[in-house]
Amino acid sequence: MRMSVPLRPAGVGRRFLPSACGLPRLASACAALGLAAALIAPGAHAQSTPTGGDPQWSLVPTVGWVLTDSNRRAANGLTYGLSLSRVIATDWDLALRGNWEKLGAETGGPGRYSNWTISADSHWYFTGRQGVGLLGGGQPYAIAGLGVINERVPGSTETNWMAHAGLGTDWGMGPWGRLQLDARYRLDANSSQLGGGGKLGDWIIGLGWRIPLGGAAQPSVPARVMSSPPAPPISPALIRPAPSR
Repeated sequence: MRMSVPLRPAGVGRRFLPSACGLPRLASACAALGLAAALIAPGAHAQSTPTGGDPQWSLVPTVGWVLTDSNRRAANGLTYGLSLSRVIATDWDLALRGNWEKLGAETGGPGRYSNWTISADSHWYFTGRQGVGLLGGGQPYAIAGLGVINERVPGSTETNWMAHAGLGTDWGMGPWGRLQLDARYRLDANSSQLGGGGKLGDWIIGLGWRIPLGGAAQPSVPARVMSSPPAPPISPALIRPAPSR
């Protein structure tokens, strides 16, 4: 007796299942970000890394503004983010950063965007780092990062590679943190050809607050060897001449 198996109607559940071509791309992205996290994690409790007066770990909440590529066919919009940063050398940080942004619809575009981004970033303080105690002065830095962007528009959700680079500066506000302002250019691979198609370049201006987690790392100091004090000099009055023979 033959049994017929009902076929699922076309389109049912398609929105919630990743496409076959999207799975390898997403897996590769997760592997790359996992490698970046592995680079940040070792030595989390070590206290010998030079930090220029900064704590080894810090948390940075941010708010910003996305200036969209005209080819994206979307309006500018707000973005919110959070990053976990670790000092790895006197003038270098590594950070794992997540952002969410919402972009309005424009005529002829795919509709409103709701985007998530995850990236591994590097910050280089090219004029040196003076620490959280610096007041009234800036500490400029360069940014470079690589990650993925998950873009959701009506009827479609896609994940693409992205990279960004830019410049920024920190202002020390005391031991409780620093104000951070930066601008970065983001390149979206846009392999799903959203908007007008092709690669997309957006500008992102962000304002953040660097919150120190713990105190600054101090290099280990070798213990001093205490030497015994020298013997006191002998008074001449206490020296008796040898008896004559």
